[in-house]
Amino acid sequence: MSEAILMSKTPHIAIIGAGVGGLTTAALLAQAGYRVSVYEAQTYPGGSASTFIHKGYRFDSGATVAGGFQPNGPHAVAGRMLDINWPVHQHDPAWVVHLPDRTIQMCQDHQDVLAKFPNSGRFWEQQRRVADLAWQMSAEGLPWPPQDIAELGQLIKVGLRHFPQDIRLAPFALSSVHQWLKRLGLHNDRAFVRFLDASLLISAQATSKQVNALYGATALDLTRQGVYHVEGGIGNIAQTLADKVCELGGQIHYRHFVTRIAVENGRAIGVYAKKGRRTTQEMLFQADFVVANTTPWSLESLLSEDAPPALKREVQQREATYGAFVLHLGIRSDRLPPNTADHHQIVRTLDGPMGEGETLFVSMSPEWDTSRAPQGMRAVTVSTHTRIDR
Repeated sequence: MSEAILMSKTPHIAIIGAGVGGLTTAALLAQAGYRVSVYEAQTYPGGSASTFIHKGYRFDSGATVAGGFQPNGPHAVAGRMLDINWPVHQHDPAWVVHLPDRTIQMCQDHQDVLAKFPNSGRFWEQQRRVADLAWQMSAEGLPWPPQDIAELGQLIKVGLRHFPQDIRLAPFALSSVHQWLKRLGLHNDRAFVRFLDASLLISAQATSKQVNALYGATALDLTRQGVYHVEGGIGNIAQTLADKVCELGGQIHYRHFVTRIAVENGRAIGVYAKKGRRTTQEMLFQADFVVANTTPWSLESLLSEDAPPALKREVQQREATYGAFVLHLGIRSDRLPPNTADHHQIVRTLDGPMGEGETLFVSMSPEWDTSRAPQGMRAVTVSTHTRIDR
């Protein structure tokens, strides 16, 4: 059988978005033998964890710290499967939190957190147990919350292997972090609640009243599991994956802005895309399957009238997410005090809204990574969360 015939019989998968999730999916599918095409509107990969070049600086756009590289962390698992050596270096402290009345070093051993909040020991004991179990169960493909009978069956199957340990997850899976704090009598500790809200804003993009306790315990595990600098900028995670996709025979189409998903008889048959945002001409790129590495709002827009009712309800019920207002700066290294940490979170008050200039996250490129800035300079990103609906 000719190679052309074999290729035509191999399922072709279109992936929307060259973010870390889309590229990881693309690399694993290409490794499994599928034909893969990734469509990305930007001229570089990474999405909300990308790096762009400007006047000799490599500035991070979006995320500036990375996790998930610990043993059995998601990037470590993907790296083993794809034979990838990630260009990362662990750093400690992960970042420093500056509250109005105290400064907390976010170190892997958690000792400074316990010293500054001595009444929080029981909370952190529970957080570690819940996070350890959640990591273990997620590695086995825990579908939470289950969306159908098949996923419920999978959940029960996984749960039976861990019973009775995972029965302890029940109150966390069904409550918020704030309700968890209430059970421990910590909800009236303004400084501790503000500290947790600030940490969750970085790791979960929401605060204790919005974040599910099970997810929150895992998100708050970021510093314990280890935080990493990415050599050359955060976007090199995506670039490493993009290189692997191409090595495995997949294709990445940059400057291809997907406008809609083509649906026929209830089934996705490809994507319509414009090459560059300024053109009005759409082209149909056919595929056997489509993976959309997008937000629920974008997915509903791409499907338009073909969006399933459940997705339409979800989009209507969900609150608008945070965006960020960002400054990218170049600063002189010799103006910084000796041994200054690379990442800082500044919280101006103990009350009021988070973000909107009341909280800032400041990330500086590490001194050892000379690829990030001209000689004697550091690349700096300063960001504050902001409501995009404003």
